[in-house]
Amino acid sequence: MPNSGCGELSRAESTSSLAARRLQKQLQSLFDECHIKLSSVVSDLLGVSAIALFKALAEAETKPAVLFGTEGSKTTTVCVVDDPEV
Repeated sequence: MPNSGCGELSRAESTSSLAARRLQKQLQSLFDECHIKLSSVVSDLLGVSAIALFKALAEAETKPAVLFGTEGSKTTTVCVVDDPEV
């Protein structure tokens, strides 16, 4: 059967998509618990910009320009708030 591999590939893609959605939900929950609202900064938690942001956070970076990859460029200023009540 020449088409038998297509079904397996489709299932693998489906499983991969499901895993990506789960990971995205887990990341969103984690950041929500930490009072970090990323949805106003990145549109895709698994996108290139978000991954760069996560790496900067993991390296304990605190400068917003470095965190958002805007150091040295003319972009809109992002307000970083330490108080979760604000």
